[in-house]
Amino acid sequence: MKIKILILFLILLYITFSIHSEQTSENSFGNDSKDTVIFIGILASFIVGLYGVLINKRSQYLNIVTSERLKWINALRENISEFLGLAYNWNLKPDKTRNDYEKITKRADELRNLIRLQLNPDEVLTKIIDDCIDKVLKLTDTWNVDDFNSAINEIVKYSRILLKQEWEKIKIESRGLILYYLNKKFEKFVKKT
Repeated sequence: MKIKILILFLILLYITFSIHSEQTSENSFGNDSKDTVIFIGILASFIVGLYGVLINKRSQYLNIVTSERLKWINALRENISEFLGLAYNWNLKPDKTRNDYEKITKRADELRNLIRLQLNPDEVLTKIIDDCIDKVLKLTDTWNVDDFNSAINEIVKYSRILLKQEWEKIKIESRGLILYYLNKKFEKFVKKT
């Protein structure tokens, strides 16, 4: 698409320049420098326009990626929060009915699978979170409150780290890499003073 636009513009530029050259050659008194300036002006306008189109495409891409990543972060945060709430309330509720058990375990399994689908299986941090989720599920009916709370705190800890990493990725993508690192250097400088 970009190449077609470029070729079309160059053809139009050539035709315009040719027509202009024919008109000026009929009554030419040294207008070559004027033609050169016009050609350079048209070429510069084209380059600036093409640059604007490319920047606009990049901005659109970044906006889409950033908004999708934000949606993913929020969905993951909500799913983890709901999962931990279910597990915590289940562990503290001593008088469970069969109906409660079925509802809670069904929703906990759905959330566990949603969380797993939202995590990257190749990252070490997500494997740790996945193992902690399994640990919480195993500890829900054991009445070992210390281990259970420890497992929940691990999920919270590692989820915070993961969400913070993803937030940093969003900032890098939206600012551009160079501006991001310059901003980090400035933040460190401000903290020192």
